[in-house]
Amino acid sequence: MKKRFETTSCGKWILVGEHAVLRGSTALVFPLFSAQLKFRFEPREGSEIDLQLAGSAGNELEVLFWGVLEKACGLMGRRRSEIGGVVSLTNEIRVGAGLGASAAFCVAMARWFASQEYIGVDQIEDFARELENVFHGESSGVDVAVVHAERPLKFQRGQQKEFFVPRWTPGCYLTYSGQRGVTRECVDLVKELVLREPVRGAQLDAQMKEAAVMAEKALSSDHKEGFPILKAAMELAALSFSGWGLLSGLPEKKAAELRARGASQVKPTGSGGGGYLLSLWDQVPQDRRELMSCFSSAFSPPTLP
Repeated sequence: MKKRFETTSCGKWILVGEHAVLRGSTALVFPLFSAQLKFRFEPREGSEIDLQLAGSAGNELEVLFWGVLEKACGLMGRRRSEIGGVVSLTNEIRVGAGLGASAAFCVAMARWFASQEYIGVDQIEDFARELENVFHGESSGVDVAVVHAERPLKFQRGQQKEFFVPRWTPGCYLTYSGQRGVTRECVDLVKELVLREPVRGAQLDAQMKEAAVMAEKALSSDHKEGFPILKAAMELAALSFSGWGLLSGLPEKKAAELRARGASQVKPTGSGGGGYLLSLWDQVPQDRRELMSCFSSAFSPPTLP
């Protein structure tokens, strides 16, 4: 018997570790509760699914919904006609921006199927990761892990998740670059570079791996000691993105603009090639235009209506 269901999933942002996480490096990743996706299901007689979309980025999910649903039905060995009802999606997470819209969507879908007892509750994260392959080609699982856990993580593929709480709160902000990024294309671009130039590819991965080690050390120290280390870690990460060819055009121009406004360091967050940029500031910026505080949205989920 089909059951009424409702869930809310959050966005995410990555401090350091992008792309290299696919090849075993660590990533430091945080939930973003200020960006959310709400999923509701009302069962009804019949075999049709009525999809209703709302929110600032709701319509961006229309085509994606049906593709992910087909993938899910295939994984479960079920027909779409078995799960008819009204699905309402309210999405406030921009798609193609590095804030985890696909992970939030896939986690919500997996929770829905668990609520209908099509999969076990303990299968939600693995099932969502399989669904996310529709978007990424190959998902590391880092986005799904933090969205489902709703807690900051030190993530390494294939290893037990480690919850992570910084000793201090850096002045980090998210800014849209003005250009959409396509995760699958960015992942494929990096993979092609690694195959074509294995030595250079390994160097760029090692650089990102070192950035993650430095960032963890920075956040485990106090502010005075940690800030310059975090700045250096983000610089290393930005150099890896540049080396992969994922920091050019509008993102590069926006990064230069943020540095001119006083940012100590700027890097992409997520797959790069567009989407959001992460900036670090040593003081609270007076001009907050286009700046979304991200650490303040990593620990305190808002009260949901």
